[in-house]
Amino acid sequence: MKFTIKLSISCLFLILVGGCLESEKSEKISKYGKLKPFNLLNQEGRPVNSGMFKGKLSIVNFIFTNCNGQCPMMTQKAKKVQKQFLNNKDIQFVSISIDPSNDTPDILKKYSRRFRINLAQWSFLTGNLEEIQKLAEKSFMVSSGKEDLNLHSTRLILVDRKLQIRGFYETKNANYLQKIIGDIKLLL
Repeated sequence: MKFTIKLSISCLFLILVGGCLESEKSEKISKYGKLKPFNLLNQEGRPVNSGMFKGKLSIVNFIFTNCNGQCPMMTQKAKKVQKQFLNNKDIQFVSISIDPSNDTPDILKKYSRRFRINLAQWSFLTGNLEEIQKLAEKSFMVSSGKEDLNLHSTRLILVDRKLQIRGFYETKNANYLQKIIGDIKLLL
């Protein structure tokens, strides 16, 4: 009887300490602010909002489909991250168009096919230009390419389950993949 009680107490202690250690690991990653509410459309033309981020780790970028330089490169680099976490239901990828007048839901769906994107884990969003620019600059704290589309951010942005922005990863840097994968694993 005493052995069972001691064993139970020991197991409870280990569970509590393990939970605290997991929390400590995630606290090592900075918090840059909370995602602000938004309303956009996905590649299916369905309305989505900031609630889509709750309960999932999200990797976000800003693109436009007519881009011939950095957007295809960023999409490919985000796919490398996705490949590490394929079929993990706790992770999603979100690409937001900064050229919504051209990037309709149908165009975004074609773009996803062009890059053979797994849409079970990845959403492409479009909507009102002013809302997208505000979302990029005020919520995600990156350039929206307001003056010139080609000058938008080339960063991947990590958002945690509680809508906190946890990291920015410059896709032009060689170590972006190692850094974002490490941070994702700490937050899982």
